[in-house]
Amino acid sequence: MKTGDERNYQKGIVYVLPHTVLSLLGNQFSDDEQNVHFVLYAAKDEFTIYKTNHNEEDEWIKNTNRYISVRGKLYPLLFGTDYDFANTENAAQFLVDQEAGIYLRTQTAAIFDSVYHVTFTKKGEILYEGYNGY
Repeated sequence: MKTGDERNYQKGIVYVLPHTVLSLLGNQFSDDEQNVHFVLYAAKDEFTIYKTNHNEEDEWIKNTNRYISVRGKLYPLLFGTDYDFANTENAAQFLVDQEAGIYLRTQTAAIFDSVYHVTFTKKGEILYEGYNGY
């Protein structure tokens, strides 16, 4: 499988989305587009995945071990709950701070205004596809 970067995939988890969703996502960018990652939100029986780009690799994207495969290439995957509960430090940094008695709750926020996304069911039924709404 093409990787396109220098990531270590030995401990990575690949999430397999329904084919209907992957087809739509695959039509939204070219193979040579850089700095693509995805954010997946879950709400009861519906899921929304956002295709987004980043100018610089932030710590979450750089350190994630979650991926989705689109057209044979792995792309970093974040979860919506990362924005609610995850620290922006990596695990090693967090442990060093914790050992020193420092507890940092560093978070970041995401605004997905006019960002391409697909809302779908577990079985792959497309509920919404586009840049606004839903």
